[in-house]
Amino acid sequence: MGSEHRVSDDPAEPASISGPIALIIIVLVAAYAVVSIAPPAAQPITAPETKFSAARAMRDVRAIAVRPHPLGSADNARVRDYLLRRLDGLGAKSEQQTVTAASARRRPHLFATAHNIIGQIGGTDSTGTVMLAGHYDSVPSGPGAGDDASAVAAILETVRAIEAGPPLRNDLLILFTDGEELGLVGAKGFVENFPALPKIKVVLNFEMRGDEGPSLMFQTSDPNAWLIDQFAHAADYPRAGSFSSAIYKRLSNDTDLTEFMAGGLAGMNFAASGGLPRYHTALDNAALLDQRSLQHQGSYALELAQRFGNIRFDQPDRSQNDARNEVYFSVGNHLIHYGERAALVLAIMLTALVAIVIAFGIRDGRLSAPGIVAGFFVFIGAIAIAVTEGFAMWHVMAILVGWRRLPSMTSYGARWFGAASTMVALATLLTLYAWLVRFTRAQNMGAGALTMWTLLMLLSTSQLAGASYLLMWPLIFAALAMYFVPREVRGDSVQASTAALCAILALAPAAIILVPLVTVGAEATPMFLMLAAFGVALIIGVAIPYLEVLSAGYRWHPSISIALGALAIVFLAVGTSASGFNAHHPRPDSIFYVLDAESAAARWVSVDPRPDHFTAQFFQHRVRGGKLAAITGSAAPFTRLNNGRTIEGDAPAVKLPPPELKVLDDVVHDGVRIVKVHIGSARHAPTIWMTLPDTVRVIDAAVDGKSPGGFPSDGWAAWYWSVPERGFDLQLKVKGGGELTLTLIDQSDGLPATPGEVFTARPDDVMPTPFLFFDSATLVRNTYTLGAADLSRR
Repeated sequence: MGSEHRVSDDPAEPASISGPIALIIIVLVAAYAVVSIAPPAAQPITAPETKFSAARAMRDVRAIAVRPHPLGSADNARVRDYLLRRLDGLGAKSEQQTVTAASARRRPHLFATAHNIIGQIGGTDSTGTVMLAGHYDSVPSGPGAGDDASAVAAILETVRAIEAGPPLRNDLLILFTDGEELGLVGAKGFVENFPALPKIKVVLNFEMRGDEGPSLMFQTSDPNAWLIDQFAHAADYPRAGSFSSAIYKRLSNDTDLTEFMAGGLAGMNFAASGGLPRYHTALDNAALLDQRSLQHQGSYALELAQRFGNIRFDQPDRSQNDARNEVYFSVGNHLIHYGERAALVLAIMLTALVAIVIAFGIRDGRLSAPGIVAGFFVFIGAIAIAVTEGFAMWHVMAILVGWRRLPSMTSYGARWFGAASTMVALATLLTLYAWLVRFTRAQNMGAGALTMWTLLMLLSTSQLAGASYLLMWPLIFAALAMYFVPREVRGDSVQASTAALCAILALAPAAIILVPLVTVGAEATPMFLMLAAFGVALIIGVAIPYLEVLSAGYRWHPSISIALGALAIVFLAVGTSASGFNAHHPRPDSIFYVLDAESAAARWVSVDPRPDHFTAQFFQHRVRGGKLAAITGSAAPFTRLNNGRTIEGDAPAVKLPPPELKVLDDVVHDGVRIVKVHIGSARHAPTIWMTLPDTVRVIDAAVDGKSPGGFPSDGWAAWYWSVPERGFDLQLKVKGGGELTLTLIDQSDGLPATPGEVFTARPDDVMPTPFLFFDSATLVRNTYTLGAADLSRR
């Protein structure tokens, strides 16, 4: 390393002003990369009748998102009736589909009765059915304006616009599912029970993971070549990247499209994901919903419904028979897409290009093998440092914000912490490279980084092809730029100008592709902060050979890193201040009432780390810590909030009947005990929890003949939502005999009126905790011991 080119402190000649001009151009390109993914402008209520109008769709959002409307609630029925009337008014023949589904997708296992809404519009010469889908239920903790009233409203406005124009050739099916938030209940029941399922040729499913930002087409069924081709032709504002689809397939997240694809249907998933701090909260309301996001969702729905609605499914062209998956990504309002096999060929060719560039650089004396090796390992270290800093920033946020962090793992000041994380990564990596280029040529450092880029590109192409474009396209231009960049960038105006052009060639494509990845850090979750930091490290690796020319010949001065560090501190301070709780940013809290029918003892329970000014009024008598597992009788994670720990305080016992259980059958056959019981709620509670302790080996469990699967298991936990008034039959198959302890809890909405106590309602600066399905509820618990002395044997 020792004797190679070092950067001087002396300023370059005036001609090197081309470097700062190049820097300005690169910054403008990066700004364009951010602006170009923004959603389209919301169209007013006066927009043409055949066009989608977010202002018109907002009328439905406001009607739906009045209050929370989870499955089984009175407001859920209100929304259902509204939607049936709306579909009929739009000329879509509507019907209600009542389904019962069992799912082991999450723990606890889920049973539920859901009420889907189906609307149909016949085509003029149908060759198949196009389905538009969204769920109309919300979580109990919020009115669900974004998730998912916006999707329902977008579909209704789409139907209106279609009816105002020329009729479609193909049939159009509208599906509003129920119970998505609990575990895709309605979608699963639809797939299992809809008789015309094989006629559905494509599903367009609309979701929301927030309430702002562009709507991304983030998932497709496989193979997707035909779907992507239609999307590219139809969408005016395509926002998509196969990276998200490739990652999504490997996560535990799911939407209704998961069930549709399991049923053999082809489809695409759309969702906006900005505004995570408001996700599943009381702030997910119509007033805060970004109408541009709604417009974007609606533009997809209308454009694709018309595209698929007018093609011939019975005469497939070559693209419909294409069994390939494609790599795809957006640049402005264009979708670039090509097959995964083409990506492999490009990867091989690009590897050869990088090798040739490096070989020529070594031959010309611009590069040295030892310097490249050093740069390679330095770049690995730079990535590790940046990603570690991203994860550390999340912990810094936790320290600064503390109990003000939201259950979504972020805070109200998330975007400021994300910006601080980016500044820290930039400052650290620039300082590292500014020091290292004292000892080795910057071009060697850059060549080492491109070598690592190439290995990452090959790895992604072979293992995660959908993500390969993130590395492939910036690498092509960076390699070409390195080939043309002059040995020295000082003392000659032509050389300086050439180097500046090479900097633009290398960094502008990297900015277009990678800057949107960096912006995900604005959500400030651990994964997004690390992804953003990874993007910063990639960009810096490409930029190293050009820092000198971009800074007009001056060494990349430590004052730049100091300024970035100071900005990070400012952003941390602003983020900490913005994370405070008030009426605009309410604090989430929880409270529910538990009555143990056996002991006639009652308690107030919260899963919060500590009481606040609202919940403190409930904890006046013998307050202690506890575990939710002790209440449920099982270690199954009914919630992961606060690691299952609870605050508990004595409460007056209200006379409430416990859940009912009647043994219908109890036999042992070949060492397997089969118990059948009837369960109901005397107080008509809509939800019943059921648990068996972990000491029981469970072979199977079925409600009214439906088993969720996922067996055998040690212990078992499940809940039934929207319990029929008649109750239900539960059949358990367990290993061996002996006494069997079954804990039942029935759950109703609202806190009970307790004698001698009056509590104030939640003020504006607190709200129900998101991701919790039993806040502000009354739970009555009873444990039943099923004996084994009188078992019949068969």
